[in-house]
Amino acid sequence: MTEHKGKTALDRIVAGLPGVTEGPWEIFDGCSWRRIGTNHLSPIGRKDCAVLAPTVSPSDGHPDLYSSEANCQRNLEHIARCSPDVFREIAGYVDELRTALEFYSENWRVNCGDHGVPVALDPNDTLLNDWGDTAHKALYGVTKHDG
Repeated sequence: MTEHKGKTALDRIVAGLPGVTEGPWEIFDGCSWRRIGTNHLSPIGRKDCAVLAPTVSPSDGHPDLYSSEANCQRNLEHIARCSPDVFREIAGYVDELRTALEFYSENWRVNCGDHGVPVALDPNDTLLNDWGDTAHKALYGVTKHDG
C-alpha cells in the first residue's frame, strides 16, 4: 500500500522544522514594511524577532528578505512547504484517520462479548491504508485472544 499524500506532507513539514524560527508567528505592520515576526523570546534571547522581513540587498540594492536570527533560508523553505494544497492533503489524511477511528471505536463498542473483548475483525479489511494496517493487525491480534 502506498503512503497517504497527507502523511507524507506532514512528515516533510515536521522533518524540516529544525532551524526554523519558533512561533507563534504574527504579522507586524508598525513600520513602513510589513513583516512576519514573533514577540516571544527567541533561542538567542531576542524579544522582537523577524521571522521574515523585507530589506534591500547591500550587494545590489534590490529588494530581498531576511530573518533576524539568520534563519532566512530555513524559514523560506518552511513557508514553501506549507502551501494551501499541502494543508488540504493533511486535512484529507486527518479525515481518513477520524473515519477509521470512528469505525473501529464503533466496532469495538458493538462487538464486545461477555468479557469486554470484541470479536475478531477481518484482518483483510481495506478501510485503512498503510498508516492503519499495523494498528488494524495489532487490533486483530488482540481481539483473537480468548480474554
